[in-house]
Amino acid sequence: MNAIFEQRKYDSDFHVWTHSYRNLYSLPHYHPEIQIIRIREGCTNITIHKDTYFCHAGDILFCRGSEPHSVCSIPGQNCIVDFIAISPTVFRYITRANYQVKRHIPLEELEKEGMEEFSNQVFFIVQKELKEKPFGYQEAIQSILELFLVYYTRYFLIDPPQKVEPPKYANLIRVQKVMNYIEQNYSQEITLKKAAELMGYEPCHCSKMFKKLTGMNFISYLNNVRIKKAIEKIHWTDHSITQIAFECGFHNVRNFNRVFKTVTGQSPTGFLNTIFQQTDCAQSETSSQNSPAFIYFEEEWD
Repeated sequence: MNAIFEQRKYDSDFHVWTHSYRNLYSLPHYHPEIQIIRIREGCTNITIHKDTYFCHAGDILFCRGSEPHSVCSIPGQNCIVDFIAISPTVFRYITRANYQVKRHIPLEELEKEGMEEFSNQVFFIVQKELKEKPFGYQEAIQSILELFLVYYTRYFLIDPPQKVEPPKYANLIRVQKVMNYIEQNYSQEITLKKAAELMGYEPCHCSKMFKKLTGMNFISYLNNVRIKKAIEKIHWTDHSITQIAFECGFHNVRNFNRVFKTVTGQSPTGFLNTIFQQTDCAQSETSSQNSPAFIYFEEEWD
């Protein structure tokens, strides 16, 4: 799966984040954080690496750090998905765990192991503690997440154990400059020559190294970021498709339509119609009226 690398911003050295989204649609992306996902209401499709899971209310998913993933809401389904993102540098258990666990645990399996109620409590407590930040909240969150991951590993190990490949995206120091530059200047003309300057390579070597480290060539990555931005604007502005195309760095609508369909599988107009068909679409359960109900937004990612 080709995916956009995203680096989270935190307001403290305690790198745990939680949020809830209604009718989420996200392009494939990856980040260093481990992610625990819960379907609170409805049904949705979640893809992790090469596998797509049709998830129902109550299901839990586990996404290892640097593992590409995406969420694609189903038109007509009013779905709420909860996320907890955890830096692998924060917890002792996460650091030493081998992560040989099932990615998707249906509600029935959670109930069988007595994990359903505890899973719900974990999300409730983490969200409450991070929001209110009472005395000792970091220790409380660390304790309950480590306990959850111990139980998760106990009950849902892959049998027989499988060898876990090392993270594909561990060495992103050089390309990070390019990624940040694209994120900040996606509406402008960005060339491979400029990327090479930022990485300190010749253009030819830059192109090879960029694909080796990200799994995507430079142009594909740039287009994915621009389409990500276009999706945000389609959701949260009343701008025309033509205006959005130019705002996202495309020189003509025809090229924008072609790239948009390549990335999302739909035309911009078809994507817009899908949004209109969803019940109470794109409204985050816990965010403000103006916050996008998908994973890409400026307050949290750069």
